[in-house]
Amino acid sequence: MVEAGDALEDKLNELAFEGNVTAAIFLLKGLRPEKYRERYEHTNLLEIDPHKLTPEQLDVIIEHLIRKERGNLSPVDMEKAKAMIEAGQTLEGTFERAGGEGRTRDVAAPDADWFDQGSR
Repeated sequence: MVEAGDALEDKLNELAFEGNVTAAIFLLKGLRPEKYRERYEHTNLLEIDPHKLTPEQLDVIIEHLIRKERGNLSPVDMEKAKAMIEAGQTLEGTFERAGGEGRTRDVAAPDADWFDQGSR
């Protein structure tokens, strides 16, 4: 097994030095992981200030919450649901869950402290 790994490493080196960019990337990641490793940025969503979100970001959050509660709605129904929420109404009994499942709770407009209607 070690011999196979050595042979693979030799081939990777050969490919990298022949100009194969993908092989070169793997080689650099292996030789200098502190510099070339994958980096991920983590954000605690509970610490996000909603007043600093763009209208597009808020729309994504609203659509996610509606889909979580009501399932996939048609584009027309999704726009109606968003308009109702922005007007401070609940979606109680307005839209049935996709697949005929029963509602588990209502989707209501976010708390006024969380979402400033004037910022949209």
